[in-house]
Amino acid sequence: MIPLSVLGGYLGAGKTTILNNFLNADHGRRIAVLLNDFGAVNIDSALVDTKATRKQDVPILELSNGCVCCRVQDDLGVALESIREARIDHAIIEASGVALPGKIADYGNTWPGYRLAGTLVAVDASNIEKQRTDKFIRHLVTDQIAQADLLLVTKLDLMPPRDAQIVLDSLLKPYVQSVNGDLPFDLLLDPPAVVTNTERAGALPEHPHFLAFNAIADGPVEREAIAKLLQALPSGVVRGKGWFHDKANKPWLVQCVGDRRTITPWEASRTVRGTSLLFVAVTDHTPPDAIASLIGQATGADSVSWS
Repeated sequence: MIPLSVLGGYLGAGKTTILNNFLNADHGRRIAVLLNDFGAVNIDSALVDTKATRKQDVPILELSNGCVCCRVQDDLGVALESIREARIDHAIIEASGVALPGKIADYGNTWPGYRLAGTLVAVDASNIEKQRTDKFIRHLVTDQIAQADLLLVTKLDLMPPRDAQIVLDSLLKPYVQSVNGDLPFDLLLDPPAVVTNTERAGALPEHPHFLAFNAIADGPVEREAIAKLLQALPSGVVRGKGWFHDKANKPWLVQCVGDRRTITPWEASRTVRGTSLLFVAVTDHTPPDAIASLIGQATGADSVSWS
């Protein structure tokens, strides 16, 4: 039986950073990674450190254009079948930020050849209070936390110590703290107090509706244009990530989590070209054509698709 871990958590909580650090760690196991991104282009597959995956001969499978807990479930089953004979020691599913990890964990309980090792959920301590009071996403965020066997609390270093402790005291689940993706990585493989109730997924609620906006362009983009875009995006846009190249062909990494929106130089671990950006918005909150227009004007993309 292949142990299967689910790595979940809301958009921007730090899942990919945790996964990259884990793949670079000296844990002595051959890991298969299944990446699910909410959009037609799997941005996370480019952000995962491929130097680490090549070093350890890690199989990586991409599950794009939907949430793995509802829209691409068939693809997940096919992926699990494809790696079952790959002589791996462990499988990790990095879920989309809008996924309910409990539904994915059910595969570890029921899929032939696998057993559930644990469900881990990353929690962005610097944004969790705002998320738990947001009328559009609060149920999703609290459900994700409730379905965890272990919480991985990130970004505590961005908070005053007293505020950080208030967040920790409010979590009614076992947790470990993670700074810049570092944590005891044996917890990803063997979390404590694992719940293996095979009936829990059947009663799980649906998450709110989100739209994923994909912008792809070949030409250079001015950094100032992207900076203005990030300032102009409405509050309904809850996550953004990806990259662009300027006129000097220098790549820049874009990250948006709540009110925190950054553009930083990027040393990509694989060859990337042009512009590839993903933005996620709550559908009941913002007109999609307005968001698409802003993104298209800033990036020069011929069209901005959303789904």
